[in-house]
Amino acid sequence: MISKRSFSVSRFFLSRNPQKLMRRHHVHVMIYILCISSRHGNKNSFMRRATASAYISFPPLNSSFKAKTMMRRNVNSFSSLISPEEARIKTPMVDFLPDLKDAITADKSSVLLNGAFTINSDIISDQMSLAATLGVEKILTAPRHQDTTPHRPTIVGHRGAPYHQPENTLPSFLAAARELHCDAIELDVFRLKCGTLVVFHGDGNDQNPGSLESYYGFSGSILDYTAEEARRFAFDASGGAFACSSDKISRTTVPTLREVLEGIKPTGVKVTIELKGPDTEDPVVDLVEEMDMVDQCTFSSFKLSRIEHIRKRHPETTVNGIDNEHKATYRYKTGALFNNVPDNFVRLAEDVGASEVHLRYDTCTTERVKAIHDKGMKSMAWFCGPRTMKRDSEMKYRDVGNEDRSMYRVVMETGVDSLCVNRPDVLFDLLEAAQETVGGEKAEGETMFLSFPKVTVAAA
Repeated sequence: MISKRSFSVSRFFLSRNPQKLMRRHHVHVMIYILCISSRHGNKNSFMRRATASAYISFPPLNSSFKAKTMMRRNVNSFSSLISPEEARIKTPMVDFLPDLKDAITADKSSVLLNGAFTINSDIISDQMSLAATLGVEKILTAPRHQDTTPHRPTIVGHRGAPYHQPENTLPSFLAAARELHCDAIELDVFRLKCGTLVVFHGDGNDQNPGSLESYYGFSGSILDYTAEEARRFAFDASGGAFACSSDKISRTTVPTLREVLEGIKPTGVKVTIELKGPDTEDPVVDLVEEMDMVDQCTFSSFKLSRIEHIRKRHPETTVNGIDNEHKATYRYKTGALFNNVPDNFVRLAEDVGASEVHLRYDTCTTERVKAIHDKGMKSMAWFCGPRTMKRDSEMKYRDVGNEDRSMYRVVMETGVDSLCVNRPDVLFDLLEAAQETVGGEKAEGETMFLSFPKVTVAAA
């Protein structure tokens, strides 16, 4: 049995006006957690004693990004100090600083052990919790029956495997398919002015996509060039667009869609093709048909008129025509992509004949997933690019890390069919561990997650 050896909080002394001090300075409180003793069989033995420190941040009202990043880094380093076997500690931190009780509000906090996927958090902040945002906090904290098998979603490699190879390149897609256990890959397509279809994402937004600055180091759009010109450009390793190591970036260039499909077809991995640029619908479908990959591909877009065009062109259903729930299924699969989700998103998807609905990961609530499934459509949660996901994990959601197991675990609980992720290897490991831990036994190597309290400065 593992027990908490000791827990102490350093006394923190403020001036006579703590509110004023907290507004002027970025104040940290150091928490010391000393652990642990363990009893093995008939003999007592002390496991290694770990002293860890984590910083709970009391930022000023306009706290800097750097300060919040520092807090996240400290939390992560604390996590790495203690093994899962040593982490069965629950450390409520309410009223731990009576000197500040009039100046702050503190929620409870726990050291979380992801054993058998039961999260022991007492309170998950509504404002800073991804679990609360998606409506799964009660599911996560509920005890699991021993015979319950966790929902297993399809693993989709977002732009391939961007932490292993440059995103949206053939090496990235092949790594996802051959090495990282992806069931599918996702890619973005533009039709250049020469008519060639290329795979590229770029900067900008969905209304003005394909900007080049962080990818190539100069301004402009991929649409301004021919494929021959674009393929001569060297990717810029210092621009911040790529999450993989810089030595791999210089060895790749923008691929054509034909090259990617030729490389992926033999693997049998599914392909979700986002129609990123204008006038891509017909040439993409034509190429997929030419390569006899209709059953291997899904066509998606934020511009619903593009997938509506495909549905009007190909309204035919599958050979069987009926799925297990007695609803017609289309042979040409299309996905309605949403960023900010309108109230009538299901109706919009139905009106354009979508067979799937793809929601941004932090808008993929249990209610929305249920609404999608009730209409006979498949669901997918897509994760933003690595830069945005890093920012979200540092600035928005304190109960999860940057596409770590805890983040994927939360999104999985919505019941969504597929997760389109930047770290498919992490999701695969999570799903494999889930199978091993059915029945309440923790698999070797399970990871400990931390949830630190959201602390706010009271109004003066």
